[in-house]
Amino acid sequence: MVPLKEKLDIEKNNKNKIILYKEGVFWRAYGVSCLLFYRLFPHIKVLANKTSTIGYVFIGIPNTKIEEYHQKLLEKQAYFCNVKEHEQVHVPMEKLTLREYILNTEIATHEYEEFLHNQLHKQKEKEKPTKIVVVSDERIAYVIQKIKSINIENLKPVDALVELKEIKDYINGLGI
Repeated sequence: MVPLKEKLDIEKNNKNKIILYKEGVFWRAYGVSCLLFYRLFPHIKVLANKTSTIGYVFIGIPNTKIEEYHQKLLEKQAYFCNVKEHEQVHVPMEKLTLREYILNTEIATHEYEEFLHNQLHKQKEKEKPTKIVVVSDERIAYVIQKIKSINIENLKPVDALVELKEIKDYINGLGI
């Protein structure tokens, strides 16, 4: 297995390749490869991480989906080559541990830096602690009783909104 630092070093000079590494039951792309893959498949989930010295992004494709993405990459005019294993003739696809796709487009360094910054920021936002508010059973019971006591069938829409606003204001006052 290729160490993470080596993968990230390779990505520093990458401008137009998607390099996928087989890691257990996933194929992963890091750095620029991740950005290029994301541009082609914006639905893919990008993960961001930060070590003590560097931030990086990556995607993971389950082994069960790699052939599907292989075909989609070819349909998008990506050229498939296997640089590290090119000496081996007729290597079955299921035995590959590295896949490389060359694209017609290149990205600028600032594009990757901006992508990395945005992804790390999103990750940091997700990690913010959740505010936990403890509400007494009596207060919860009051809200439930208030909702149950509203006679919806006989209320005008404007009166229903007034009742709803009262409940909302009460809940907001609890700090929830």
